[in-house]
Amino acid sequence: MNTNWRARCSKKLMSLQQAIRMIRRGDHIHLSDGSATPLGIIPGLVDHDVDLGDNEIIHLLTLGEAPYVQP
Repeated sequence: MNTNWRARCSKKLMSLQQAIRMIRRGDHIHLSDGSATPLGIIPGLVDHDVDLGDNEIIHLLTLGEAPYVQP
C-alpha cells in the first residue's frame, strides 16, 4: 500500500488557477471546517480577476481570514 499522499493523489494536484477555473457560476462551494479549511484556495475565490457569480460558500468554522463574507 502506498502511503505517500502525493503519489496517490498526483492526478488531482493542480495550481490555484486550475482549481478556480473548475468552479462554475452557481456552484455551491463547501469549505471544510477548522484545520481542514483549504486556506490556499480562499485568496483565489475573492480575486477580482476571477469571474465567479451566484455562488454560495458554505463553511462551518473557518480558523483564518474569510474575505469572501465581505460585501
